[in-house]
Amino acid sequence: MTMTKVNYQYAIVQFMPFVETGEFANVGVFLIAPQQGFAKYELDSKRTQRITNFFEGLNTGIYRTVISNLKDHLDVSLAGTSYKSDLLAKTFVELVRPRESVLRFSEIRVGITEDPQKELTRLYDYYIRKNFATREYIETKIEKQVRAWLTDANLARKYTPRMIGDEIYEVNFPFVRNGEFALDGGQRIIKPLNFNRSTPSSIIDLGGKWTYRLKKLRSRGFLANSNILFTVAQPENSKEAHWKSFKLAREELRESGVKIVKRDEKEKILEFARES
Repeated sequence: MTMTKVNYQYAIVQFMPFVETGEFANVGVFLIAPQQGFAKYELDSKRTQRITNFFEGLNTGIYRTVISNLKDHLDVSLAGTSYKSDLLAKTFVELVRPRESVLRFSEIRVGITEDPQKELTRLYDYYIRKNFATREYIETKIEKQVRAWLTDANLARKYTPRMIGDEIYEVNFPFVRNGEFALDGGQRIIKPLNFNRSTPSSIIDLGGKWTYRLKKLRSRGFLANSNILFTVAQPENSKEAHWKSFKLAREELRESGVKIVKRDEKEKILEFARES
């Protein structure tokens, strides 16, 4: 049996705590299908680490409060529409109109679907759960933050990107303190790494890849006197399997001589960077 397709409208909920920078994070989706009297939303109220990692220094309680307030506001507003087609569409437009607030909505977007609930879930997965940032983007964000910390501590000139290896095998590192600055004649290396992966296997694979790279470089005579620090993004998935995989990967890297700290442990990163 062919299902009837209906028009829908949606807007993405965006969190912008620091208006001066213009940076925002997608934190929810609000969707209506007036023909069916459908009006629902999904808000990211649990994964607060994703938000505090993005906005350094943000109080988690502020985020939780504004999300809770928005939920209450939407519930009250939608309850008054009785989900009638014309009133629902007008209410939606009013709710998502531009406002000066830390929570705002994107422009209204439209589409056609057979199942508004499934479409809401798909859009939420796309804009919030999965595609908030690519793995490479997250590592770039960590790298940018580390560079800012090094600059503030007057250490940036000592750490530069460098390819370590030879014509047979080489690996690129974003922060390398060369022998001319290190009293022991070796290097100090800082490398961001994103363990927030979709599956437990991919977490273990990432750790294994870098364990292999370090082993291969050492077998070719590199990194003999080097100190290496990985500043990592941990899994955001709360499932036990993801955390077991992360702990296994982390332990394997530590056994290969790598120090591991969380991406937001600024003082530990700078302490490592300052050491000779």
